[in-house]
Amino acid sequence: MGFFSLLGALFAPSKPKSRRSSIEREELAELDEYDAASARRLKKVAYLTFDLVEGIDDRAKERLVRTFEFSEKDELTFDDLFNFTARELKGKDWHWLEWEFWAPICLEHHLATDGMNASCRPWPDVLDMDAERAAYTVEKVVKTTTLKAFHEKLSSSFPEVLEIKRKAQMTEFLTEHNEALLAIVDPLIQEKWNKKKHNPGFTEDGLIELLCSTILARANDLEQLDEERGSGFKYAIVFGDEDKPTPSEDHQLYDIAKKTKNKPWKNRIMPNIPGLFFERDYL
Repeated sequence: MGFFSLLGALFAPSKPKSRRSSIEREELAELDEYDAASARRLKKVAYLTFDLVEGIDDRAKERLVRTFEFSEKDELTFDDLFNFTARELKGKDWHWLEWEFWAPICLEHHLATDGMNASCRPWPDVLDMDAERAAYTVEKVVKTTTLKAFHEKLSSSFPEVLEIKRKAQMTEFLTEHNEALLAIVDPLIQEKWNKKKHNPGFTEDGLIELLCSTILARANDLEQLDEERGSGFKYAIVFGDEDKPTPSEDHQLYDIAKKTKNKPWKNRIMPNIPGLFFERDYL
């Protein structure tokens, strides 16, 4: 039985299903009008998103949808939603079809959405040693390295440096011995790299985080669409890059999406790409 078939069956008039439907009605009755509308929006986008997740059974999808549906009523934090979703998905051979569709496209164009950059990107950060070395000229190294440090770093491999007593001699030696220059520069580059946080690329935890944040972003967008329904207002999708020389990565991927066929997410609710940052600018 398909996911939506199961959902329909849950509210059919059979005995066990009626009981579950009655419980849900009681929970909704406890909510005020705004919270009930919010729960319905969360339920809708969770249904649509988890329908694009393969490798878990329909009961697991039902539990996930209900958790998101009543997450505001139950005062669940993002970490709560992440942990519950992780418990349902980890250990299973699950696949989010949207991620698997967009990851190769992002990799091909070396573009990632804001959410991907924050949580799960198709490629990891990699130290480009050659590019980093370009910033360390002989003059810069000589200026920032004392003679004592110069001797300590190189004397075991280049004992002749112990004879160097002046910065001018240091400059001459490093100009003629590139391997000695790199012996000073490369540890500095590695130390600087190690101090920074880097995107590890794909991880299961990161993908679950991206999945949860995308569902919540869709609920927020659906709220905006509901509020403006029937108003007749027109809008443009914008990315906060209007004053920048080049479009943001989100903007570029959105433009690519408009030309891409057979996208898994077919609803008008945004984001249409996992983790896409956008705004509706009403005209």
